[in-house]
Amino acid sequence: PSDRETNVFDQLEYVFIDDPVSSLDENHLIELAVDLAQLIKSNNSDVKFIITTHNPLFYNVLHNELNSDDGGYKKKWLDKYRMARLDGGTFQLVQQPNDSPFSYHLYLKSELENAIESGQLSKYHFNFLRNILEKTSTFLGYKKWGDLLPKTDDGTTNPYEVRITTERNHPITLPKTG
Repeated sequence: PSDRETNVFDQLEYVFIDDPVSSLDENHLIELAVDLAQLIKSNNSDVKFIITTHNPLFYNVLHNELNSDDGGYKKKWLDKYRMARLDGGTFQLVQQPNDSPFSYHLYLKSELENAIESGQLSKYHFNFLRNILEKTSTFLGYKKWGDLLPKTDDGTTNPYEVRITTERNHPITLPKTG
């Protein structure tokens, strides 16, 4: 503290970092997680860090970096939690014991299924669908997530299906089925 210009942070107890990776590509995301872990590990004060994220890769890299044994940092100080949705629509913090990316894609899939069953499908659910398609296409080795969409009789992807998963600002009307 003596080498700082101000003492206004001398009583600081927590640093809260809310989802710092919303639009980073994977290389920058990994670099940020490593740098953040190094910063936390180099902290010689009693300041505690709270970091939230929805990104499984960021979580995984940060978890592994904080759990690596490199001397002074005690990984026993590391607590990990995830938010679990309860039946009443409330949430509970649940201990996250490992570096598993907490199955975010399964959560999104469940949310989509619930929205369809209840007839409460909203525009943001299409962002969930696109997120699932992006992760699945990467996992399966496709260059574009649109390659996972059903093909028309001539073998091309239906442009409407691509549009409903990318549209964010305009109203979306779903075709009637059945």
